[in-house]
Amino acid sequence: MEEEQSFLDKAHSLRDGLISFCTDGDMDINNYRRLRQDFIRLEELKKRLPVVVRRYDDLKAVRNFIRHGHFPYAERRAYIYDDFVSLIEYLEFGQAQNPLVTNIPTRFTNEWINDLWIKSHSRAVEDPDGAITSALSMFDSVMKQVLDECCVEYGDEDLPKLYDKVAKCLNLSPSNYTDDSFKKILGGGYTIVFGIANLRNQLGDAHGKKSIAAKPKTRHALLAVNLACTLSLFILQTLEQKKR
Repeated sequence: MEEEQSFLDKAHSLRDGLISFCTDGDMDINNYRRLRQDFIRLEELKKRLPVVVRRYDDLKAVRNFIRHGHFPYAERRAYIYDDFVSLIEYLEFGQAQNPLVTNIPTRFTNEWINDLWIKSHSRAVEDPDGAITSALSMFDSVMKQVLDECCVEYGDEDLPKLYDKVAKCLNLSPSNYTDDSFKKILGGGYTIVFGIANLRNQLGDAHGKKSIAAKPKTRHALLAVNLACTLSLFILQTLEQKKR
């Protein structure tokens, strides 16, 4: 079996493919879209992608954007190289402390999430901020994976909006049920997502912190990790059940 590419290898492939295509060479459109999607579904990597890659899923649109201000081929090559520096340097030197990015699978599974859950419990003691970020980024990625497999489009929605799309796709919306117990449990899913999204903004390090922000403690991190992992497993198990 062919070994799966690392994200660093994928970044080089994406960069080199774009350089080739934007200088009248060739790149397969399906390969471009697959590589692009691999990066976009992970927030830590998405924000380091070149803007043109985040914006366009069509290679011709990328080429038109780049050659508009960079006509000579040498300028185009330099522009694309420079645009990938942030992503590639992060993958080479900056990701060692983020278990979500290190050895991340192409597709999340119950086993992988359980493994992250265990690691995040240990990390929560020494690095509550990082544990919160990793767990909630994982939750974000799981929802995007589900939407991809359900062929549901999404953009830069926040966690609650992504979860609402997932709930509709998997028939988890409380309004679909008449039994009061199920309605309350499924409604609780929305409450959890709103809560952990707020925790991410207030305590996590995903979106930066103000100097006066409260510093998360281990118990806050464990709460976020446990909620995010529990809901992620439930979502994946529901998706698998739907496929049967």
